[in-house]
Amino acid sequence: MAQIVLDNARNLEDKLTTFLVLAEAKGRRQLYVESLLLCHEALIKVGAIPKRVHFFHMKKDCKVIKRFFKKYSDYDILLLPICQDKTKIIIMDLLSQASRRALFSGNQTEFLFAIARKLRMTFEYGFTRGSAHAFASYGQFLQSSGNDVEGALRMGRLAPLRMGRLARQILDKTDPISRPMKCQTLFVVAYFLEAWGFPREYVMETLREAHTSGMAKGNIEVGFQCIVLCNIFAQNSGYPLGPIDKSGTELIQQLHLYNVDSVLAQLTASRLSLLCLLGKEKVD
Repeated sequence: MAQIVLDNARNLEDKLTTFLVLAEAKGRRQLYVESLLLCHEALIKVGAIPKRVHFFHMKKDCKVIKRFFKKYSDYDILLLPICQDKTKIIIMDLLSQASRRALFSGNQTEFLFAIARKLRMTFEYGFTRGSAHAFASYGQFLQSSGNDVEGALRMGRLAPLRMGRLARQILDKTDPISRPMKCQTLFVVAYFLEAWGFPREYVMETLREAHTSGMAKGNIEVGFQCIVLCNIFAQNSGYPLGPIDKSGTELIQQLHLYNVDSVLAQLTASRLSLLCLLGKEKVD
């Protein structure tokens, strides 16, 4: 049905929206590469990204971003306007989807390319619903690429732990337009940034808040991912295993019901060690 809409849509805005829905559907089925290619196709059609050599464009964008952070403080960043261009907003949504699928498929170049392009667009056109996610995800990349936790939280001149706070402040500034991306932003802030320096109860509360936000706004996949990561985080940070096992079993039933294969695979893999520790499975 989505392909029929693409073939018969009268304007580019309708086509871009349909590309986004189709890419999200394929991602939920763990077809990450196909989802990423759909995002690329749509973004190329609208002239938002080049056809090839994304690594070199990513390097150029990163230089621009670093200069921006050296020149402007977080206070200056929060003074950016709200973007009113509908096409630019949809482009940011496609870049958000592309960064997510690139991350799941292990393509770090495309992940950072999409995030860097989102940051550049935010600097040039103002905040959209995906801007806070871009700031948080850039910190995630810095942390994961070099295991430089302090650098990730600082992001250039930003002080430690201000990265997550800045993303939260952007969410507040752009509310209510940022609500569709709130769960995805809080997921990155909690699990990849604040988990290094905040109490475990605080991190889990943020993940639960992200889950509630995602389910309320129809972002089922990310909403489930947040509550699944809450379960995994509880296991990794020393909570009793019995309740974790019980809640994980309930989550598996819900994920089967909603057909969210991408998150189900993540939870199933994490439970192997849990079941062995509880004596329900034998260690291979």
